[in-house]
Amino acid sequence: MSLRRLGKGVGAYAISQATGTVAVLILLPLLSHRWGLTLFGVWAMISTIPAMLVVGDFGIQSSAWSRMTMFVSRGELARARAVLHTAWLAMAVIAATIATLAAVTLWWLSDGVVPVAAGFGETESRATIMAFVLYGISALLFGLITVVIRASGHFPRAMLSSTAAAAAENLALIAGVLLGAGPLEGALILLAARTVSLFVLWVSSVRRYAGLRPGFGAASRGEWAELWPPALHALSLGAGYLVFLQASVVVLGTVAGAAAVPVFVAVRTLSRIGVQAAQLVSWPTAQEFGQEMARGNLFRAGRYFGLVAATSIVMALGMGVGLAGLGRPVVALWTAGLIEPPMAFILVMAVSASATALWNPLSNLLLSVNAQKAIGYVSMAMAAGGLAFIAATGGALGATSAGMAFACVDTAMLAACGVFLARHWLRDPEFRRGAAASLADLRSPLTTLRAHRAGRS
Repeated sequence: MSLRRLGKGVGAYAISQATGTVAVLILLPLLSHRWGLTLFGVWAMISTIPAMLVVGDFGIQSSAWSRMTMFVSRGELARARAVLHTAWLAMAVIAATIATLAAVTLWWLSDGVVPVAAGFGETESRATIMAFVLYGISALLFGLITVVIRASGHFPRAMLSSTAAAAAENLALIAGVLLGAGPLEGALILLAARTVSLFVLWVSSVRRYAGLRPGFGAASRGEWAELWPPALHALSLGAGYLVFLQASVVVLGTVAGAAAVPVFVAVRTLSRIGVQAAQLVSWPTAQEFGQEMARGNLFRAGRYFGLVAATSIVMALGMGVGLAGLGRPVVALWTAGLIEPPMAFILVMAVSASATALWNPLSNLLLSVNAQKAIGYVSMAMAAGGLAFIAATGGALGATSAGMAFACVDTAMLAACGVFLARHWLRDPEFRRGAAASLADLRSPLTTLRAHRAGRS
């Protein structure tokens, strides 16, 4: 393993998660108190649009990253450029289509459909939704540029670029709210900040990676034929879980009322701490794992897998126990007593947190080698069932309904990952030997570190 490169990746991801966590810790109570729970609930519902638009690229970014990593690892820069330009052409068409459809839909949509609140009417709601659509599109384009950086082996740089952009947006939003900005102004602030970040990253990327400049000239039908099948499988995973993650907020707010949304959002945010901590290792490791699999080095790939699996298990156990025991007092302290979640909701979200901290990091390894087909369709089926459950029971159970749905979906996703591992990677003796070596390293970390520094491992 390259401990130095992996350490930089972990450090970059840690900075990203810490920055995002601080922003959430500030924004949730700030918006709840400044706007009130109902208006904040409406904002939370509308602000899910960018996250749901992540799947609007039809899995192209994920597929392009995996293929470009493979070609760059082999020194086939021309093939990597063809992948990039094909992805850019597809994304340009998708972005134009999404923007047009959103504008036309919002123009013709009848009154009473978009979420409103006291002092936040139909016109403001529609304008806010359109601003978030444009923000989501700019985020997709931003992500496609970071694909070039990641595929070139510079995961820390890509992560820090995303972190800087998000931090600038959140700081601008916090300042705007403190100065009296409402939801519409807040959405416009986010859009303006992301546009500036997109331009800065574009210029930087063109200068640093001249051989992989964005464009359309090298796009080809042949490359598209190779790109879109795994892209659709990535879409099935994204459209399943990511849309469920965000659409659950909208469905819950619709059937249980906007005031129920902050309760769900607060506990769900806490429940994600475990998976975010596991991702500290998983995301940078996925880059190394994909490169070793592309080279056919199953022993080294197994070592990376063992590292991800071990850290995920530790985080899963810690998060489940911690949320069950401390969830209620932490939320009450965090929101100054404004939000008091039911204990039943806390317990089902603890189950969800444990399962997520296991399957989500492992799914990054699948994505790195375009093997997401194994869990994509399970994700879609379970997400549809979960949303239907919330719609049917949310009115009676409130946030607990969403928690039960999350627990079932995350448990099913963990089972799907386990079936894939048992049927494929873990059957290979070299892969298993690498995983065992990684676990042995973790049992004696100081000895392993000295061996790496001495060049013996």
